[in-house]
Amino acid sequence: MAVDDLITYADATGTTVFNVDSTGDIGTGSMAGSSVTIADNAGAFAGAEVETALSELGHIAIADPGDGAAIPVTSSGSCAITTAGAETRTMAIPTRIGQMITLYFKTDGGDAVITVAAAINVAGNTIITMADANDSITLLGAQSGGGLVWRAISNDGPALS
Repeated sequence: MAVDDLITYADATGTTVFNVDSTGDIGTGSMAGSSVTIADNAGAFAGAEVETALSELGHIAIADPGDGAAIPVTSSGSCAITTAGAETRTMAIPTRIGQMITLYFKTDGGDAVITVAAAINVAGNTIITMADANDSITLLGAQSGGGLVWRAISNDGPALS
């Protein structure tokens, strides 16, 4: 660790994986096989591989599961919805507070109706209907009472019911 390093992460052998100095410059080394513990309420990243933990900071493409299937909610990211006719999807509650998923209608072959396991707004809506290409909605994982829920933080096009 250099004198002006503000943050340094080293692997088990003492080799610097990354560091941030007082000027804000970031230095990197190899992160392969390194692990880190990040404190969060759910323990989601306790002992996680560095690459896994850091992936939450970047964009992750979530695969469209197709007609009648569940949209995966294991990480933050975006899911491009494509239909070949009128189709449905389901979506479980988030896995953690702060998780964010953007759903957008990439290819409109017919309406996409997404049923969410719990209300996504104070009106109690659980159904998202995408009718036109480029419709999009962003959902944020939040705490409501004793459980996790999605909250719509941006809606550009989809009808909610």
